[in-house]
Amino acid sequence: MFKFNYTPEEQKANQSLIDDFNNRKIIKGKLFLGNQGNGKTTDMIKYVNTLKGSPERFMTAIDIVQKCFEPEYRQDPMSYLYYLADQSQILTIDDMGAEPLKINVYGTELEPISILIRRRYAISKYRGFITNITTNLNEDELKTKYTDAVVGRLIEMCEWLHYRGPSFRK
Repeated sequence: MFKFNYTPEEQKANQSLIDDFNNRKIIKGKLFLGNQGNGKTTDMIKYVNTLKGSPERFMTAIDIVQKCFEPEYRQDPMSYLYYLADQSQILTIDDMGAEPLKINVYGTELEPISILIRRRYAISKYRGFITNITTNLNEDELKTKYTDAVVGRLIEMCEWLHYRGPSFRK
């Protein structure tokens, strides 16, 4: 089990973020990026659990891609991606970058996570939706995998928090 010992200053900053969200002063999500095993997912779970109204969706990127192949969505995977984007006030995507970039569903090639990010970006401003993400990729790796356009949207949609240091799992 991980133990996170925050300094009083860090606790105050974290509480300030939570208060700002609950008072609707901010609409940016969080993007936690860094090496494997250094607490990004654990911290993200702690963060989203402190927000008013628990997130409607907390899913791994791999689970999002796999859902496109389930019987109710495989004929029209875009309907699932749009449903997920449009119906989740708070969406948390865990381990973005671990999923295959492109999938082929009945002859249609899709980039599910890129589609989801673009859709969330399009609706986040007028609906106040928040997207949180964890990833083991750095900014250059994100640009290589998802394009500059997708990363540009992430920069605007999310506050980036870099996790440095070794894995706690070793």
